[in-house]
Amino acid sequence: MLKGAKNPHNPEWNKKISNSLRGRIGAFIGKKHSQEAKDKIRKANLGKQISEETRLKFRQRQLGKRLSSKTIKKIIESRAWYKPTEETKNNIRLTKLGFKNPMYGKKPSLEHRLKISASLKKTKNRTRNIGFQELLHEIRHSPLYKIWREGVFTRDKYTCLWCGDNRGGNLNADHKKPFILIIRQNKISTIEEAFECKELWELDNGQTLCEKCHKLTPTWGSKSRI
Repeated sequence: MLKGAKNPHNPEWNKKISNSLRGRIGAFIGKKHSQEAKDKIRKANLGKQISEETRLKFRQRQLGKRLSSKTIKKIIESRAWYKPTEETKNNIRLTKLGFKNPMYGKKPSLEHRLKISASLKKTKNRTRNIGFQELLHEIRHSPLYKIWREGVFTRDKYTCLWCGDNRGGNLNADHKKPFILIIRQNKISTIEEAFECKELWELDNGQTLCEKCHKLTPTWGSKSRI
């Protein structure tokens, strides 16, 4: 008998039990819980919350993993029959509107959103070399770029610094030092390298301009392609 076998948390003993049961048919296979048993399980777990430590373990375990095409296909097929009721649709709509939305009246800080966006883009499955034009497109349409743009607008109070125009939909966030020049000088070739380049996301390098004033800058359009 293994040393410490009576201890239920002994890893060697657990492994031995697992190996001995491997391949056997479980006693509950093919059976279903009664409604009474389901109610008891639900009541026993009511109000319980997963600790932050457990959440962190789940996140670290799944980090960098991707579902196979076969698994994705199975998930799609298993949900093909499901159609939410009108009541469910209405509940989903209400949770996203007004005071029932958990983020109602709240707005994460710029620093917090930058950290979240940068951490999400550092996963291994995003690392790849791409063409220069595709790289520019990915950076300009990334969450981090949108956060930087919003940060420039907020600092300048959504007003053009040259002419004072503050019309909605008419403003651009302009890089004082050309956007493409920064990428080339820092030899950025992947989206991950762009996210880690601090110079690219400095708010001091941005200014709010209207479309008309932006076109008058020496770095507008193809002028910045040095």
